[in-house]
Amino acid sequence: METNQYEELSEVLELTENQKLRLYIYQERQNKNIKQDNKDATQSTEEKREKRQKILDIEDDVTRQNAIAKNIELFN
Repeated sequence: METNQYEELSEVLELTENQKLRLYIYQERQNKNIKQDNKDATQSTEEKREKRQKILDIEDDVTRQNAIAKNIELFN
């Protein structure tokens, strides 16, 4: 949720100052978690791409095919 949505929600629900503070803290925590999840997903994608490229760089056909078979999830 966006900040203004939380503000509107707190007004509609007629939250006390303490409840508004808790809602704000919750919002900050959620935003931090979302940013971390996005960062982790980006790192994971980059790691998969690097592993896939290392396998594709193997010159020996049989060795490369075996590596692809063992790591098929990287190529889906």
